[in-house]
Amino acid sequence: SPKEYQSGDFKTSSVAKESSVQKGTLSLNYGAGEIELASTGEELMKMRTNVPDLTTYDYSLRDDETEAVIELNRKSEIGGNFDNASCYLDLNKDIPWDIDLNLGASKGEIDLSDLDVKKLVLSVGAAHLDVALGSNATGKSEVEIESGASNLNFAIPKEAGLKIQLESALVTHNIDDIGLQKQDDYYISSDYENKSVQYNFDVEMGLGNLNFRME
Repeated sequence: SPKEYQSGDFKTSSVAKESSVQKGTLSLNYGAGEIELASTGEELMKMRTNVPDLTTYDYSLRDDETEAVIELNRKSEIGGNFDNASCYLDLNKDIPWDIDLNLGASKGEIDLSDLDVKKLVLSVGAAHLDVALGSNATGKSEVEIESGASNLNFAIPKEAGLKIQLESALVTHNIDDIGLQKQDDYYISSDYENKSVQYNFDVEMGLGNLNFRME
């Protein structure tokens, strides 16, 4: 049976950044609840959560200790109720990241505006998320979204190039309002290839709302 505990039992944990680490990979299997992700200039990762499973994470170094890999897997419910779960996570802003988030029916803010995100994979159920991407990314960054009936809001720096492929007939979106051109089965910024920061979105959504804000 699921392990039960109270939502007030928050624990803080962190991983120091090794001097050899030049890249980070985060895999978070979370489920339903509140999620906030942001950046830090000190540790490799800093976390505050009331989900005990997440405090026993896997951490390893690969590729001659230049890549740090963090895996967080949640297995249990909180007092039989997923809604009480909360996780606040900060990632080091001085290295590039691959980030894989399996968030289920979650809500919160994914603020990656200070991070160099090489790849973001976002798998969600009935989620409500605000996601901010920044101008610290270099070259092309891949954003893969697989979503059920969600509300997803993305803030994109206006100096970034944007390419969006959307597979869904039932999603309400504002892609037509942000100045992209339709080419074949995707939308693209007119000067996409000339941009130093490029976000390439591949979106599969069942229902819901998908909004982009250039700022």
